[in-house]
Amino acid sequence: NHLNQVALGGKGDPNKHEHFREILKYCKSNGVVPNYTTSGNGLTDWQVYITKKYCGAVAVSMIPENK
Repeated sequence: NHLNQVALGGKGDPNKHEHFREILKYCKSNGVVPNYTTSGNGLTDWQVYITKKYCGAVAVSMIPENK
């Protein structure tokens, strides 16, 4: 009975949360691997960096452009 991973998601993009890095760091420091799903809109180099540092996986949804 041990929590190994947590999936962050819900309404909106978790990577836009003002305390995103702190949330990921807290999970990782407590032996829980954070994962999340994002639209990828406005994804920054900093968000990619902290995702690589703290997360096990990330899913990026793609919305096709209107033609």
